[in-house]
Amino acid sequence: MSIFGALNTGVTGLNAQAQQLSAISNNIANATTIGYKRVDNSFISMVTTTGSQGSYSPGGARASVKNLIDAQGSTNTTTSSLDLAIQGRGFFVVRPGSDSTAVYPTTYTRAGDFRPDAEGYLKNSKGFYLQAWPLTNGTRPPGFNDPASTVSVNIKNIAGQVQQTTSLSMVGNLNSSTPTSGTAPSIPASGAPVASLTTTDTTIYDSLGNPQTVRIYWEKVATNRWRMSAGLPNAPAGNALIATPAAAPFPAAPSLNGSTNSNALIFQFNTDGTLASVTQADAATGIATTGPSVLNPATNQFNVSFNFSGSGGSANQTIPMNFGAIGSATGMGQFNASNSAVVTQDGARFGSLSNVSVSDKGIVVATFDNGQTRNLYEIPVADFPNVDGLSPNQDGVYDQTIDSGQVDLKVNGINGVGTVLPSALEQSTVDIAQEFSNLIVTEKAFNANTKVIKTSDDMLRELLQVI
Repeated sequence: MSIFGALNTGVTGLNAQAQQLSAISNNIANATTIGYKRVDNSFISMVTTTGSQGSYSPGGARASVKNLIDAQGSTNTTTSSLDLAIQGRGFFVVRPGSDSTAVYPTTYTRAGDFRPDAEGYLKNSKGFYLQAWPLTNGTRPPGFNDPASTVSVNIKNIAGQVQQTTSLSMVGNLNSSTPTSGTAPSIPASGAPVASLTTTDTTIYDSLGNPQTVRIYWEKVATNRWRMSAGLPNAPAGNALIATPAAAPFPAAPSLNGSTNSNALIFQFNTDGTLASVTQADAATGIATTGPSVLNPATNQFNVSFNFSGSGGSANQTIPMNFGAIGSATGMGQFNASNSAVVTQDGARFGSLSNVSVSDKGIVVATFDNGQTRNLYEIPVADFPNVDGLSPNQDGVYDQTIDSGQVDLKVNGINGVGTVLPSALEQSTVDIAQEFSNLIVTEKAFNANTKVIKTSDDMLRELLQVI
């Protein structure tokens, strides 16, 4: 009888609205939960077979949960660079345990409030450990699209580091009014100052981070021509400049120690003060040019080699030196002005860890008190063919399912995934005003269904009285 059908329909309506109320209450409860994605319900009409055109059998309604996981929440800035958010599509890879070699399930989250625990592992407030690619000389591990390539990020016990000098550049001026000597001086083995020469001291660092003073000697030997040699003043026994092996497409540089006429370089300048050429000094006089340019035509550099074994460092440390491009005023020049030089080199003493942060490229970077940095990890962004097909789990994480498809780890900001934002947290996607509006609608719909049940009950009671 259709009265019973109406009664059953009212019951299905109550159940559906009760489920909607549950979703709304959960949304409101998580209005301030980091990375929370609101839940909604789709109401589906249930249809029964109609006996004839003159009768109708109601089927009722049911609610189907709709996870809105792909919705983007707003981001708030924070004071910690270890707070992370993803702007766009994707998830952080996390595990419930720090040991990546153990059988811990891999899961995914948008809650990026990471902090180091007592052992230095980064985990969020829900207790899940951040996974990332360990970098070896800036290179990701093989098979990096697979979560198995990730490890738990640990920022404890990061060893300090030194940076041996690998390049040196000099920009300055040699006074064109300097008198011409016309002879090649004998440079002392100690690298002591020579009164007749212009000198420039610079500090470089060997493979152990020891500071090493290099003294560069300049002597004007002809018009627009300067002889350059070098020494290591007060260096321990065993430290020395050594001849640099030939490296195509330019010849070997001499040792520059001035011990022989040819152990020096000749800098020839143009009449406009710019650098014209750099060649090896000739063996006969030590002041004339000989042979081809010692500059690498691709980089305008020549290599100088040092033996720092007396200090325990490398016995062969080759440093490319850049004194400017030929025909330009980008390095050393010769003008009627005081001698000057600004030396730039990339070495540094031993440095202790001072800070760990995450860059806007998703790189976990260690910064040392000597100004050097080291890239430790790269944070991947996990992607799925159907994000809304993921299964929500406790503590704001999501599990891969058949509906979601296979996970694919991608590089931050590439191939359709979002970018990692340091010093930011993604807020809940819940809109309180919208939830309250939905709450009112749900309440009214629930009340209306109770009216249907009451009316069906009244009609049945009247019918029974007739019988």
